Amino acid sequence: MTRLLVRAKGGPGYRFHGLPLLLTRLVVRVVHFIMQRKQLLGIAKRTEAAMSQSSAFKTSAGEAAYLAAYDAAMTQRPVPYEDLEIPSRFGMTHVIVSGPQKAPPLVLLHGYDATSTMWAPNIADFSKDYRVYAVDVMGQPSKSIPTEPIGNPDEYAVWLADTLDGLHLDRVFLGGQSYGAWLALNFALAAPDRVRRLVLLSPGGGFVPMAKSSACAGCPWCGSRLAAP
Repeated sequence: MTRLLVRAKGGPGYRFHGLPLLLTRLVVRVVHFIMQRKQLLGIAKRTEAAMSQSSAFKTSAGEAAYLAAYDAAMTQRPVPYEDLEIPSRFGMTHVIVSGPQKAPPLVLLHGYDATSTMWAPNIADFSKDYRVYAVDVMGQPSKSIPTEPIGNPDEYAVWLADTLDGLHLDRVFLGGQSYGAWLALNFALAAPDRVRRLVLLSPGGGFVPMAKSSACAGCPWCGSRLAAP
């Protein structure tokens, strides 16, 4: 299907296998929808599984190895930082803080199956003008320790609000990448008065309408509240 999509976009007036132009365009749209739906449903399945567990790790050995790799990655951090553990009703959230203490607050949310270490290439530039709070997302493999599973978008907004309260932050610049961008958008919709500016990098979901029949129960990626009208 990928080859079909590429070929069908070969240029203005291209006709796939001699099909009329309008039919060719219809084929392209159908293939694009199928590919996009397959990708989103795959992410949705993984997200739902992660939210149903009280721990992001299957074994203690796996957790130890993962956290050792995390600590090794942090040795490459190009700026001074401090680690904070912020309590919430869903567990203890790990936050990495850097930048001038009096600078405007910038909160960063990483992508799926990633951690706050992913911001290493950018953190030096961010930390020049902002007090940066890189948050390990609850329910993802990281240093955040869940005590209760987060089951829907509203609870994710509550978790982030708890985290900001624990950091004594009122209104923040909020940025996220992929899954983190979805979390940032979800929070901005739930608590717009707490977001000064919103930065979404390759957001996963949020702007793609999905049929209700395709939605996964309890899955934030398919929440109708985030679908385009």
